[in-house]
Amino acid sequence: NEITKNHFVWYAILICTGLMATVFFVPQMRTVLGLEVLPIKTWIIAIVASLIPLIFIQIYKVFKKTKVK
Repeated sequence: NEITKNHFVWYAILICTGLMATVFFVPQMRTVLGLEVLPIKTWIIAIVASLIPLIFIQIYKVFKKTKVK
């Protein structure tokens, strides 16, 4: 995959993740941006909701390969 081989994509992901972590962990940044700390229940819901499409796509790929053979 050309995207995963591109080093600039990985650098951009690292920089964006670092900026988001800075905003989240530095209270002054949260105040300036008007953000609040989310409760753990909300984080769990967000993580599970984001994983559901990934799981379904992987299951679809497995079934698609078995039908081709």
